[in-house]
Amino acid sequence: MKISWIKKKLNKSEDESDIIFSLSGGHITLETRLGLLSTGRCGISFKSTSGMQFNDLTNEIKAFLDHSITEFNISYETLTDSFGYFWIIINAKVMEDELAALIAVRDTVEDAGYLPLLLASVFQFQVKDSESPGVNAYLIYNHKRKNFYPFVPMSRQERNSEYELKMMAILSKEVPFENNMSLWYPLWNIPV
Repeated sequence: MKISWIKKKLNKSEDESDIIFSLSGGHITLETRLGLLSTGRCGISFKSTSGMQFNDLTNEIKAFLDHSITEFNISYETLTDSFGYFWIIINAKVMEDELAALIAVRDTVEDAGYLPLLLASVFQFQVKDSESPGVNAYLIYNHKRKNFYPFVPMSRQERNSEYELKMMAILSKEVPFENNMSLWYPLWNIPV
């Protein structure tokens, strides 16, 4: 099974992989209770650095993902945003494949010694209710604090805090959330 394979690979970060894998059930709760559908898109970002070691890391990640395209039924793309963060955007048909690929990337970053450069992982959902149809909502995973927080951008610099609180209330028993709302950093112009 894919989940057991990825957990074996992640011996150094098993606790964190369990936290991230809590979304494998949490996304069903979001869909049934709030009408949020996973788009199958997620991204992991970390600060770019110059040099051969960073190039080797990104090449290793790409080689792993290229090899995993069939096994995990994913596609991916990479980009560097205007703030200098390197993004790996993963598309998957099944949430478990999305999570497994993302955790494997995170583990590769850790093995290469770049864990302090990780910014966040972002999971995209689409709002299907009558209040905000077609709006994207996100669960952001803060790698340093090892928890999630919601982000629902409404326009360029506005967010729907009420909807974010609904997301947290619905998932709070399944997914570890950041309780300090001042640490719910918005990530504007997310490339996911």
